[in-house]
Amino acid sequence: MTRRFQGLASMVSTAGEIPDGVFLVCVDQVRYSKEHHKPFYALRFSVLEPTPWLGRTFSGRLFCTLPARIRL
Repeated sequence: MTRRFQGLASMVSTAGEIPDGVFLVCVDQVRYSKEHHKPFYALRFSVLEPTPWLGRTFSGRLFCTLPARIRL
């Protein structure tokens, strides 16, 4: 399953390219937010591999609405 996460674009390389490929990540934090009418999980990841990206973090949202669940 491939997903795009907000914040990954901030990890732009020196050539100006967005990194693409498979990353081994650790989930640092998961927070459920029901503040709005669109509940979501806020996720924060830290990269374990590839080595050049080791320790970098990025975050994203996983929406819990019915239409979002159908698209998975």
